[in-house]
Amino acid sequence: MLDRMQVGDVPRKHHIQLRGLGGELRFEECFTRDGFDGPYSILYHERRPHTHRLAEARHGWLGPVGIEERRLAKRHYRSGELAGMGGAPVDGRVALLFNDDLI
Repeated sequence: MLDRMQVGDVPRKHHIQLRGLGGELRFEECFTRDGFDGPYSILYHERRPHTHRLAEARHGWLGPVGIEERRLAKRHYRSGELAGMGGAPVDGRVALLFNDDLI
């Protein structure tokens, strides 16, 4: 059982409007880590909290391209002899083994 802690001005019930001293509407934000099954906080802001925007991906690598399927066999991968991709290490990844489920 989680203990309930209350600090500051809060409405009598969750998710109903809360107004400040001047009558302005406060903004509600639910802050959780794993939904509402564990600890969570309901925060009320005088100004709108930040909004989420998708950021442009500045890093990344090309996905692997497969070849025809071959039967399972023992293989020796000489990964130390692979040519480097150059640039930032996060951009230079090379997929050696992959399938439809994972890279």
